[in-house]
Amino acid sequence: MNFIAHAYVARLRRTDTAYVLGAMLPDFFGMARIHGARSDNVDVAAGVAFHHATDETFHRTPAFITLQAAFFAELQASGVTRGPARAVAHVGLELLLDGFLVDEPGLAEAYLAAVEAMAPTRLGSELRFARDGHRERYATLTARLGRWGVPTGYGDPTAVRDRLVRILEGRPRLALGPSEVTTLDEFLPAAQRAVGESLEKLLGPARAAAEAAAIG
Repeated sequence: MNFIAHAYVARLRRTDTAYVLGAMLPDFFGMARIHGARSDNVDVAAGVAFHHATDETFHRTPAFITLQAAFFAELQASGVTRGPARAVAHVGLELLLDGFLVDEPGLAEAYLAAVEAMAPTRLGSELRFARDGHRERYATLTARLGRWGVPTGYGDPTAVRDRLVRILEGRPRLALGPSEVTTLDEFLPAAQRAVGESLEKLLGPARAAAEAAAIG
């Protein structure tokens, strides 16, 4: 799952801002390439634990496994090399899923509240960073997320394409070449429809677990 889906599922369990932030925080750390950070805030830490439990459930979900495999096979058949095809099949699926959830009632407000609360002078002050420079990376990230606002672009296949290019660039084994980017223009609209058709099957297990307080 990507951070919007994590926020969506977390709010089925708890709606407090610290918990919702914690449920998104590992993805935010990944965006800034921050490793080994942890929070001394018990509610944020509980949200982080929920994030990992949710990911474990989601990645075992039959619909996710089946759809990711189908996307991978289709991308390879269209000429995308193995590494980028595998990355797009996984990450692209998760970004497209966010696009279906970002307009859920109350989610945008909860997301913005969490981003505001993660500031270095607020809940961010209770983070411990394992490596030099990571506090500065975190401050840069929080400012960028604040400027970005609600990521409604995940509902647009073109915006998802551009996001995938940015995520994978600079990684020699995963970066998309020009012809592979062109392939995404045809692939992503159809992939978006497939995710929409599988929405309940993709979300059902994690949602049921959260509502039953079985994870986190």
